[in-house]
Amino acid sequence: MSTVQIITALAFWLFFFASLAIVSISGGQTGKKFTLLLVAAVGATFIANWMLGSKSAQIIVLGIDLGLLALVTILALYKSRYWPLWFSGFHSISVATGIAHLAFPVGIPEIYIDASGFWALPALGAAAAGVLLDRRANLAV
Repeated sequence: MSTVQIITALAFWLFFFASLAIVSISGGQTGKKFTLLLVAAVGATFIANWMLGSKSAQIIVLGIDLGLLALVTILALYKSRYWPLWFSGFHSISVATGIAHLAFPVGIPEIYIDASGFWALPALGAAAAGVLLDRRANLAV
């Protein structure tokens, strides 16, 4: 692993945990539920990739991502907050890329598959910023 890859991975995980801390602490019960869902999805994805390898685990990871998308969308439908909907929107791009890759394994360039992970950044950013805006508007409780 190169130095750039290590720094990139560290920066991602720092952003991930900082976003989750903001959502969990400032997001009330909705934020805590969301944090648990996301940690469970990330843990399950890690275990699937570790046990099967990233190529063999693709269908399982897609299932995990679809489940997360469904649960966060349901959360958005039943709560008076916009950030779960924004998270769902950004996350749906990764899910759509995963579906396209399974449907057309040689038709989707690898750069799109690799870049689909990028959408976690605006998704997490929207969740953290949205929770803070909800807090300011007294919606988080």
